[in-house]
Amino acid sequence: DDAQWVDQQTLHALTCITQNGFFDSHGLLVIAHRPEIVNPDLDDMINQLYRSVHITTVKVNGLSPDGLNMLVRQVLEKPPSMEFVAQLYRETNGNPFLALEIIRYILEHPEDAESFTTQLPLPENIHALIRDGMKIVPMELQHILLCAAGIGGNFSAECLLTIADLDPEKDIAAIETLVNSGLLRLINDNESNRVNLQFGYEKIREVLLKDASPLRLQLLHKKIAVYMETDPDAKNKAAVIARHYQAGGESVAAFDWFIKAAKSAWKLGAKENTLNAYQQAESLLIRHYPDVAGL
Repeated sequence: DDAQWVDQQTLHALTCITQNGFFDSHGLLVIAHRPEIVNPDLDDMINQLYRSVHITTVKVNGLSPDGLNMLVRQVLEKPPSMEFVAQLYRETNGNPFLALEIIRYILEHPEDAESFTTQLPLPENIHALIRDGMKIVPMELQHILLCAAGIGGNFSAECLLTIADLDPEKDIAAIETLVNSGLLRLINDNESNRVNLQFGYEKIREVLLKDASPLRLQLLHKKIAVYMETDPDAKNKAAVIARHYQAGGESVAAFDWFIKAAKSAWKLGAKENTLNAYQQAESLLIRHYPDVAGL
């Protein structure tokens, strides 16, 4: 069990025992592991064994929204709100362990219930588990994951390859490894008829962003904003570009893009988005030019 933590010596021993036919007549070897914690040595052993012995792979998916709803109902002993279940599913991808730990934390901290409406809490034990899991992930994959975490939402493979400074021909396999592990998911974009990417586990994304150095994040967000400016559909992503520039420490560029976002939202009749964008621009103006803002 928990084979994602296994070391090389143990894997070599298992490989030797298996290839010598021990499990053909003396038992059954069952290896259970969490694919979202990438262990290259384990992957190499399984790929090697595929060539010499019969292996059956059973993929256990997360709970469906209905299954998660039943789990939450049992724990809370009352029907949960549809909004809460939807948010819990969005942030855990149906992972029952993550869901139970988040629910437990909420029950233990009822005084903070109002702050959980926009984002569910990240219990320390989950944070520590994910942080430890990332330690065995190769640095190249960690770098790609952090770039994906910084981009957020749905994004193209070309976007991720550019932001992470990867070679499309040589490094696409690294992205495919993350997709196979479930850390990144493939999303069909019906409008563009393209396959995009999305982070598989919101809580892992949250941990990566929390643990990254402020300097690295600032440079990453600026790079993302500069890339997004070249998108033909940039005007419809003005607010997102503005927030990336803001996180990247580029206040003037962020101000300009918040104004663009406000104008774009006004044309669409989205009054709330218009007001929000103008308020964001105003807060930047007040913060950096208090004398001008007071006029």
